[in-house]
Amino acid sequence: MTKNKTTKTRVKFTNRLVDSLSALPPELRARRYWDTETPALYLQFGDTGASSYMMRYTRPDGTPGEFSIGPSKFISADSARAACKEHLSALILHGIDPVKARRDARAEAAAPKVDTTFTASSSAGMWPNW
Repeated sequence: MTKNKTTKTRVKFTNRLVDSLSALPPELRARRYWDTETPALYLQFGDTGASSYMMRYTRPDGTPGEFSIGPSKFISADSARAACKEHLSALILHGIDPVKARRDARAEAAAPKVDTTFTASSSAGMWPNW
């Protein structure tokens, strides 16, 4: 008879803890670990073993949502916690869905820019070329 080893999945995120979890073989770690300080924040391990900070929230229309804050190898635990709180604050106070806001920002960045400077106007023949 084998003993089923349970893994504690509610922990306080620290950089040291995240590093030690990342070093574990996949069969010894859980897929998700939840932060005890910010309950909406969790650390998720993908199939490749890479870990990312994620946020679970409820959208303004009442449906559940998940938002990727970023990979844990580039973001500290404290920064992930602060980003999660910032996105939750924007959602609660202003109704800003973080996924929609990120999509809108990417679309705006990819859109062609219109040059409205004086130089562009004068070269287009709108101003006399003295």
